[in-house]
Formats: sequence, structure tokens, C-alpha cells
Amino acid sequence: MLPHIRSILIIIDKTPYQQRCGQEQLEFILAAAAFDHQITLVFIDSGIFHLYSSTPQLPGIKPYTNLYKGLEHYNIDNCLILNSESISITPIDPAIKFTEINNNKLNKLIIDTDLVYMV
Repeated sequence: MLPHIRSILIIIDKTPYQQRCGQEQLEFILAAAAFDHQITLVFIDSGIFHLYSSTPQLPGIKPYTNLYKGLEHYNIDNCLILNSESISITPIDPAIKFTEINNNKLNKLIIDTDLVYMV
């Protein structure tokens, strides 16, 4: 019998390089995917700036947002953006492909997912 594959919803709501937690969050995403968990990423509010390939970074912090381009190698292909009227969600050069969702879809995802993780 195969072990139960947990579904994990990860909500990203902070700008990259705002804190060191952004890189730690990406490491968690990759580690969870390596153990065959079904990962869904939702970028909300300022978190959508992770999708820009040319995101400004803070001095002393190594760039990591380009690693989002490799998510497909970890079988993470469910990347979503919560529709927000306050932030433009059409980056000129997105680092990864995404699908736009609304609040109702996000609420359903939260209910249907085994684990919801938000930093």
C-alpha cells in the first residue's frame, strides 16, 4: 500500500528579500516536494513579486527568486495568484507560470488541503 500523499497549500504574502524567511520558505517547498507531497503555491498581496525574474534584493542576502523557475523539476505546477485590485498581477517577465484565482477558490483550497502553511 502506498503512503498517503499529503497535499500542502503554501501561501506566500511577503515580498522577496523582505526577511530571510523567503529563502527558508522556498527550501521548505522544495523539501516537501522531494518527499512526493502535492504542493500548491498561492501568491497573494506583495508575495507576487516572487514571480518577477528581476526582483530587487537586499545587500548581504543571496538571490534566490530565480530558483522558482525550477519548480517544474519538483513536479510543482500548481502556482496560483489571488486576484488583487491593489497590486498589478501582470508581471512583464514572470519567473514561473501562474493561474489567477478568486477568494472563493482560495477558500475551497484551504478547506480541501491537508496542511496550510503561511509565513
